Amino acid sequence: MAAAAAVSQLRVAVTSQAALEGVKRRLAAVKPASDTERGAIILAMRLGGSGREVEITLPDKTVCTPAARGALKGIEGVIDVELV
Repeated sequence: MAAAAAVSQLRVAVTSQAALEGVKRRLAAVKPASDTERGAIILAMRLGGSGREVEITLPDKTVCTPAARGALKGIEGVIDVELV
């Protein structure tokens, strides 16, 4: 019996609102092949000069695969994408 696949999450660190728009467009274009590829997207962004970081988990599940990670890394303003 095969073990059930764990649902992953992608944590996407961005530097600007423009990067958020790029992430939104890229995610809207992706269609997951199966439910096992779906997971949460966590957006992270530093706030001004305070050094604080805000994380927001998007309400809709989307594709969370190494390929999606690579596609998101190519967006200008995306500084890190972690598969967690």
